[in-house]
Amino acid sequence: MAAPYHDIIVAFLQAKGLHTNAIRGILGNLQVESGYNPNALNAGEGAIGIAQWEGSRRTALQNYAAATGGKETSITTQLGFLWKELNGTPGLFGQLQSASTLARPQPYSTPNTNGPPEPREASGSRRPTRQQSHQPNQQYYQAAERFRPTPPASPTPSSAR
Repeated sequence: MAAPYHDIIVAFLQAKGLHTNAIRGILGNLQVESGYNPNALNAGEGAIGIAQWEGSRRTALQNYAAATGGKETSITTQLGFLWKELNGTPGLFGQLQSASTLARPQPYSTPNTNGPPEPREASGSRRPTRQQSHQPNQQYYQAAERFRPTPPASPTPSSAR
């Protein structure tokens, strides 16, 4: 089911004129968040959709859906809202458009002055260890690497008279 949504997302972002690397970065993120599924639900956190909107961002998505006559779980509504968020964050659009490469994620190498990485807490906390936090970065990069845009079709020369 991911492929049709993937294609819809790509077409939407291309139509908005985003640079290939910006599209790749967004796709990698959405793959990790939801597998491109607009119906993806994380009931434990109350997150929904391709970008796993939660809390005030989910409320904003619901308000956007109501204002546009859409549904919270509609891919069209979610893409419209994603675009609104991208354009509503100062400087983000410019950063996306100027992305010249995809950065390969690096393993955590920051010195930890407080000892070894924290394990998950026995209380059931969802806080991941450093290694667990790095796994989505790898998935993000791999998903983004798979996107290779199709070059635009060459215009057909008009017949000479």
